[in-house]
Parts: sequence; structure tokens; C-alpha cells
Amino acid sequence: MAYFISIILFFLVCFGKCSETLIMKALLFGSLSYLISYAMLKHLNFRDCLTLDLNIKLIKYLVWLIKEIALSSQRIVRIILKKEIKISPKISVAKVQGAKTFSNAVYANSITLTPGTVTVELADDKIKVYAINKGCDESIKNNTMYKKILGMEK
Repeated sequence: MAYFISIILFFLVCFGKCSETLIMKALLFGSLSYLISYAMLKHLNFRDCLTLDLNIKLIKYLVWLIKEIALSSQRIVRIILKKEIKISPKISVAKVQGAKTFSNAVYANSITLTPGTVTVELADDKIKVYAINKGCDESIKNNTMYKKILGMEK
């Protein structure tokens, strides 16, 4: 219920006004969003999703992820601004063992959020990642990001 109310409040805050039509739209889209989210979480095994509740570990991870996105963006901008663009695209494979389905999905999405890398495939205990150059796939090889996500799970 709190999730539903927060969706409606977020919708209303984004528009900055309050009218009958807007409240009806907020209720409609809030309900639709809630139902879709619930169906997706139920399909992914809802209990796995509840283990990553909002806590200090999650906040620390998000701050770290934003920092990594900024650093990776700087690397990509440097590559683009050079007179001679030198890229060496490569696909890396890393193992993802011992985590829940939801944690693996968070890992795959975090990699894709980071500029210069895209998750190509997530299957069983392996993840394939496309990286634009060697520097972009360092954290994948070191499993830095994955270790941080596993730390949130505990």
C-alpha cells in the first residue's frame, strides 16, 4: 500500500499542480504501475526482491554506482575527444554464483547503466558483457560490482 501511495504522490509532485483530472490520472497510472510491478515481482519470485530493502548498504551501493557511472562517463568522453579514436571492443564473461535472481538482475542492469559496457546475456551462473575497451571491463574482471551487490544481500 505504501508503494502505491508513493507512486501517486510522485506523479503529483512531478506535475506540480493538483486538479481533479490530474488526481484521476495519478490514480489510474499509479494503479496500472502498481499492478505491473507486482506482476513482474511475483514472476521473479517476490521473496528474492524483498531481501534488498532500503537500508544503509543499498544507499552506499547507489552512491558508489553513481560515482562509477561518472568515472566511466569521463573515460568515454576522453575516448571520443581524442583525435584518433582507439577502441578495442571485447566481450567478457564473468561468473555470477551464489546470488539470488534479483541480485543478478541488479548486477546486469548496473553494468548496462555504466557507460561503455552493456550486458549481453545473463544465464545461469555466467554473465556476458560487451565493453568498448579494456578499461571498461576492469570491474567485471575484478567482480567489484558483484561483490558489492552480494554484500547488500546479506
